[in-house]
Amino acid sequence: MKKLTLILPLCVLMVAGCDDTTGPTYVQAPVASQSVMYGTIIESRPVQVATNNADNKTGAAIVGGLAGAIVGNQFGKGGGKTAMTGLGAIGGAMAGSALADNGSNTRVTRQWTVRLQQGGVIQVIQDGQNLYVGQRVRVIQDSRGTHIEP
Repeated sequence: MKKLTLILPLCVLMVAGCDDTTGPTYVQAPVASQSVMYGTIIESRPVQVATNNADNKTGAAIVGGLAGAIVGNQFGKGGGKTAMTGLGAIGGAMAGSALADNGSNTRVTRQWTVRLQQGGVIQVIQDGQNLYVGQRVRVIQDSRGTHIEP
């Protein structure tokens, strides 16, 4: 009787799963648009761009906290040992976070000035793989921003 009690609901679920009268369901991709212009690079210069080092700071705080807890755990006895472990973790996390703050928050990339074929000038900041002054390029504007391609 126990086997029948377990098998019967499974059979009902399997048969119910076979009744698919609606067909497959598809998710429509979001519509994206872009505009393309053409031009010539007339100037290039290095620029510094601020970077987001929040991930580095979090990682440094975690590593510092673990190291501090390990060191703090070596001192004290009983409740004092627990307190030293906690203090070591807090101190290590603060030290790790402070060290990450002293790291570089900028990186060097390039600013490209492009004279557009239909008139006007545009400046784009991006890394300059395969780009040089005098080169004809496509200027692409889309949902991610503006960038240039050879």
